[in-house]
Amino acid sequence: DRWYTGKSSQENMDEAWDYLQEWGRITTTIGQGEYDSPHYLKVYLAPLALLYGFAEDQRIRQWAEIMLDYIVADFAVEHIDGFYAGAHARLYEREVVQPVNAPSSRSSYQFFGSVPFMPSGESFILAVSGYRPPLILNDIALDRSEPYTHLERKRTRHRIRNTEVKNKIVYKTTRMRAEYAIGSSQGGLLQPIQQQTWDLTWAVDGDPKGIHNTFFALHPYSSPREGTMYFGEQWEMVTELIVRSKTEFASPDKWTGGSAYEQVIQSDDAVVALYDIDPDAEYGHISAFFSKDLSETIERESGWIIARGGDALIAFYPLAPYEWRDEESGDRRFHSPHRKNGYVVQAAPAGDFESLEAFAEAVEALPLETAQEPTPSVSFQTLAGEQIQFTYGETPVIAGTPVDYAGWPLYDGPFLEADVDSRRLLIKHGPQRRLLDLATLKITEWVE
Repeated sequence: DRWYTGKSSQENMDEAWDYLQEWGRITTTIGQGEYDSPHYLKVYLAPLALLYGFAEDQRIRQWAEIMLDYIVADFAVEHIDGFYAGAHARLYEREVVQPVNAPSSRSSYQFFGSVPFMPSGESFILAVSGYRPPLILNDIALDRSEPYTHLERKRTRHRIRNTEVKNKIVYKTTRMRAEYAIGSSQGGLLQPIQQQTWDLTWAVDGDPKGIHNTFFALHPYSSPREGTMYFGEQWEMVTELIVRSKTEFASPDKWTGGSAYEQVIQSDDAVVALYDIDPDAEYGHISAFFSKDLSETIERESGWIIARGGDALIAFYPLAPYEWRDEESGDRRFHSPHRKNGYVVQAAPAGDFESLEAFAEAVEALPLETAQEPTPSVSFQTLAGEQIQFTYGETPVIAGTPVDYAGWPLYDGPFLEADVDSRRLLIKHGPQRRLLDLATLKITEWVE
């Protein structure tokens, strides 16, 4: 009548229910910790599906359905053509450079039919559980008829050292279009080892297997400060222990990871990133990923690098000199070995311009001022006419107004709305409405 802990089965069940409710509470009030992970999406979906399909307690089944809808909605609103777009916690290098490798694309097949059939164990669990996303989520995932900007607030995993806050807030912006998605977080150490601060992912016509349909950049930061912030190991040992399973962590050539010296701001289709890398930091360069599947890449005398991926036009302006390095994969690495650094990214749909040359000329005509000393800074007017003024270490200013991080919503966009601390999520598509209320364990649907 007792387990080895001295607790009864009922006591274990009660304790497990308390843990589940606490995870649900913190996720729906200040955001998910392992946020928007293309790799670990499956690790949330499968256990929730087991509870939804097989728990005997109706209360737990209802809770599981709400959280399944919540997690799938979070994916659907940043879903493009089978891929999980934007800024992420927890993803591996093979998924960063080739997005279809991520398990989230398997979920995309199962839920939305967006990519070719790719089975998995988690897919089987979802299938036999009986869970089906409501049609409103399918409509949201596939509706890119109008471009939109979506805001989210997430959180870091629990921090235990080297910080004044247990859960640092993650401020996300994602611009979604039919042709591509570009999304970012504010930078910093938001996820140990496997962070992607910003990303542009373009839609692929046909089978995406083998396609590197992505563009991004980073500073390859590696320090025991990051490891000991999130893990309990000692300073002298933590890097070695991380590298045993995450071999890329200490590499100067890695394609994943956050940096203590990276700050990012986004305004719709434009991203500005600045770096002021400490002289004692192990690596003092930044890298940008130029895919083998970019159809054209042109270096202009103005300093802009112009490229096209699918129907996404990409303009990249580095603040400091750089060189090119070839990768074994056929991709190219932009390498800039300067500690005071940064870049401007401006994206646009190919259909908005007669040619790549016309796009390049339009971008080159935009007002742009940059500086590396004494502190990296950028003043840039985007194609949409918004003025970005950004200096490293200072609050960014967009259209004359400082960015209001304090007022950042849990979710805000045309499809999802939620206030911080609300425990509620309003899902919208056309006149359809679905309200998830974790506080009352109720799901309500109606037509406006």
